[in-house]
Amino acid sequence: KYKKFAIFFSTYNENHLFEIICHEVEFMANFETFIDGTYSPEDALPIVQNIRNKFSDVIRNLPNGKFMAATIVYDEQSGKIVLGEEPLQMDITTTSSLLFHLSTMFHSSVLTDVNGLMFEYYNLQKLMCYSMDNGNIDFLKIKINVDDYEDWDYYYPDYDREVEENKKRYKKQIENESIVRPDESKQIELPKNDDQFFEIIGDIIIEFKNMVESEGYKLLLDDNKNPRHEEYCQILFNVYLKNYCQILGIDLTREVETGRGPIDFRFSAGPHFIAHVELKKDNNPKLAHGLSNQLPTYMNSETVRMGIFLVFDFGIKDISKVKGELEIDRIKLEIEKGIKLRIIYIDAKSKPSASYT
Repeated sequence: KYKKFAIFFSTYNENHLFEIICHEVEFMANFETFIDGTYSPEDALPIVQNIRNKFSDVIRNLPNGKFMAATIVYDEQSGKIVLGEEPLQMDITTTSSLLFHLSTMFHSSVLTDVNGLMFEYYNLQKLMCYSMDNGNIDFLKIKINVDDYEDWDYYYPDYDREVEENKKRYKKQIENESIVRPDESKQIELPKNDDQFFEIIGDIIIEFKNMVESEGYKLLLDDNKNPRHEEYCQILFNVYLKNYCQILGIDLTREVETGRGPIDFRFSAGPHFIAHVELKKDNNPKLAHGLSNQLPTYMNSETVRMGIFLVFDFGIKDISKVKGELEIDRIKLEIEKGIKLRIIYIDAKSKPSASYT
């Protein structure tokens, strides 16, 4: 038997003081019951101290203002508490982001978003915009999946419609931009085997990468030079390559339902050659999870043998260390699952004007 508690903590000054919030309503009551019912007060003290020390070790390595979520699991049979160990690694989670901002709004007279999460999580963005528009939070609009606390939404259909209109305008803007397009006179024979198909798809994506890094990055920045939402990267990818792929005899489809969730893109040439593409921004909290779990799961559900993991580097987060870890995961997955995987990084950072270079 296990009792599982998801908690959230945030550092807020140089002394590494922190607060803990939990979206399990009975967390503290359950935790106290566990301590009271299993150990004497003398025995409980070192256990609590050990947990506090583990938290402190992690928190010391966090920059001020950063936050994480952790999962505590209590094994009733062994009486052991597991904190942040495999397979329950500490990670940023979306419900914790919700709690963080709700807590900020209740404890501060000034609404701040120093981590930019408001613009990364669409459901959180809706909640914040509603609160600014209406001066309050309608808690009945917060819809949380009781089977998965990280799956939640804020019901705000007016905002949804406005966003959809903005996406349409953005798509039209891209279609009218005078960016360098792929050479549509280029002819490629249909692939004879998986290797040829995978190479063709890789070349197509490199065409897109080169465009973004030379001038297309401007389309992924808003008027304040801040990176747009991840979905705008998908829109640009789709608009730029759609016609090109059709001319080459390759079908490019966006957000294909796999049975385990929608994959960002699927390339196909006839029924025999299919490749999946999963796209992530550098600061996506599930960047590593996207490669190690998300993409292989989607591929497996459709028996797809080829996949590409596309990372947009906006310079929001230093991913130099992550690259090595992702490459290790890529090699491991290829060996264990017998699939072909490729990671492509796109430098989408704002470039200095030529007059200053």
